[in-house]
Amino acid sequence: AAVKMDAVYAELDRALADNPAYPAIDLGFPDVRATVAALKQSTDDFGSEEFLRHLHQVFLAFYRWPSAWPDIPALLDPSLPWTAPYRDRVLSSESWTPFAFFSPSLEAIDPLLRYTLEDLREEFPDACDVLGRWFQTLRTSGD
Repeated sequence: AAVKMDAVYAELDRALADNPAYPAIDLGFPDVRATVAALKQSTDDFGSEEFLRHLHQVFLAFYRWPSAWPDIPALLDPSLPWTAPYRDRVLSSESWTPFAFFSPSLEAIDPLLRYTLEDLREEFPDACDVLGRWFQTLRTSGD
């Protein structure tokens, strides 16, 4: 069965397009429910190599954006039909290594490391708004 990922990638594109400060602040705000719904409709074979390859790209997109980290458990919820094949065939494969995930990259929020919030507010108001959205998400997530 062919894998149709257009709706999934459209959601990831929308998540990034929602950020007027991109690429200075590389934070995406994907709707995990819309992403999961699109994944469910993308194929009938959630264990196919093609689907698992695409799912891994979606996982990496969520991982790249610290703003999406709280949604990774929902993306890979054990009740979803792709989680077991993803775990068994991708994460358990000899070629996959967890070491890249031990040190999360802060590249997405690099301006925060170089400027004070006050400087960001004055010089990069769009970036400050995006960071404010992320901070609000963090406050409400309980993480």
